[in-house]
Amino acid sequence: MRQICVRFSLVGNKTRAGHTIAMKLLSTFAGVVCVLTASATLAEESLSTEEVQFFETKIRPVLVRECYGCHSSKAGNVRGGLRLDTKERMLLGGATGPAIVPGDLEESWLYNAMTHQDFVMPPKRKLPQAVLDDFKVWIEMGAPDPRVLLQKDVQAAITADDIEKAKSEFWAYQQPKRTSAPAVKNDAWCQNEIDYHILSGLEAVDLTPAEDAEPKAVVRRLYFDLIGLPPTPDEVIAFANAWSQGKEYAVRDLANKLLAREQFGERWGRHWLDVVRYAESTGRSVNMTFPHAWRYRDYVIDSFNADKPFDHFVQEQLAGDLLPVETDEEWSEHLIATTFLAIGSKNVNEQNRIQFRADLIDEQIDTTTRVFLGTSVACARCHDHKFDAIPQSDYYALAGIFGNTETYFGNAQSSYGTFSGAQTKQNSNLLRLPVHDPSPFDKSLSKEEVEGLRSELEEKVSSLSSLRRTSGQGNPATAQQQRIRALNELEQLSGRLGNVDENGNPRSFTMGVQERGTPKDIPILVRGEIDQPAQIISRGFPQVLCDEPVSISADRSGRLFLLSLQKHPKTSI
Repeated sequence: MRQICVRFSLVGNKTRAGHTIAMKLLSTFAGVVCVLTASATLAEESLSTEEVQFFETKIRPVLVRECYGCHSSKAGNVRGGLRLDTKERMLLGGATGPAIVPGDLEESWLYNAMTHQDFVMPPKRKLPQAVLDDFKVWIEMGAPDPRVLLQKDVQAAITADDIEKAKSEFWAYQQPKRTSAPAVKNDAWCQNEIDYHILSGLEAVDLTPAEDAEPKAVVRRLYFDLIGLPPTPDEVIAFANAWSQGKEYAVRDLANKLLAREQFGERWGRHWLDVVRYAESTGRSVNMTFPHAWRYRDYVIDSFNADKPFDHFVQEQLAGDLLPVETDEEWSEHLIATTFLAIGSKNVNEQNRIQFRADLIDEQIDTTTRVFLGTSVACARCHDHKFDAIPQSDYYALAGIFGNTETYFGNAQSSYGTFSGAQTKQNSNLLRLPVHDPSPFDKSLSKEEVEGLRSELEEKVSSLSSLRRTSGQGNPATAQQQRIRALNELEQLSGRLGNVDENGNPRSFTMGVQERGTPKDIPILVRGEIDQPAQIISRGFPQVLCDEPVSISADRSGRLFLLSLQKHPKTSI
């Protein structure tokens, strides 16, 4: 219960107007894909003659004449990521949301644009009122559309027998077996089990071990290996004196001292950060910053210095937000750990939010399976895996888990979050930490500054409302530009207020993930295309990695069950 109470208050504050805008732009990958699948199912039932005739005579000709030039497959790089030449792509929509939501005029962005509310389409002119009335009637009657491409179930070439054969024969899927140390001639040289294997290999080719290094060389190796820094002249002398009194004690004592230094976590944490693709920006074609990535970097360093058990380290990064906690400090640490799933590269100038989400899920699957399972499952996004026994259905079983996870990588309304600019089409909020630990670069605002921002915000909301009321007057293109400018200013003001509390003190945020409400299974996408859904796949894991099928409860995403895969041999790094 403690976690539930805290979790609902984590997302950064926004004003009512800013919240409304953000929520209107938000649509989930799983939900929309389920709508597409449902529409394909309904298409199997014939539409009434009247519905088909209405679409063919009133709707399709307008779409072809007024929209297909910029919003169809023949248009190439379609504007706003919006295609209107298939029912599936119309329901998916573009950068702002679904073009059509059957039965809901307010959420149908195509109707919004045709009536010149927030957008102006076609550009520079308004369609006749009779056409607008036809589209209103069509949407309210459920937007019947016979242009549905029915997909057959995807049949896997990888069979259950192939998977069982891989489990039993391929070395990577075998349980590790403990072996005895090999017999050697010079047994006195060996101080541990590893030495036996080294010496056995040397003796097999008639070689003898090298002589012990001098203490000056040993101390430098210890320093560089453990903390990445050279010893001082005094430290070299101190080690040499200890060496003269006992080599084993000198090495063990210095190693323990170096392990206790903060530099140890910095030296060895960087290797983990390399593995998990740590970066402080989105990468890709538009490289925007992750100003809160440093929290995860510090989490990794602190975990190494605290000698955190590896299984705990893994659990916190995959599902820290779902683990039980006893204090707000522990809860904050777990939230920061989930930055692992949020910090990957992102194509933030992708115009279609459904494509963006599908790519984000793919990046999470690819990184998680490579880092913790030692294999790439992402190859099965578009087809069965070419080399491993992983059918495409296994990929979408995992995609269902990550698809029911909300990723927070930056604050679209924040000067400290992902930059919201003309090239940044996809933005995100941040998670608010339950402890006070603001970034050292965050600034406090005076009471007067807070009040000033609130006044500006109210004025901007009024201005935006006025623009919407007068959008049918004057130059539509100019009105649209004014509305877009007002929306951007509203986002910035809302973000600045959301970054501080009522007293103007900076709030503490982090990147990370959270569950997404009621979980949903998602379908296979034919060739990985977001507008070509096939059969629904139950959430789960690659079968070749499971001794038995895993059953995920209907009210959970299944992300917490990922931790059970740690028992498999391929989870070792």
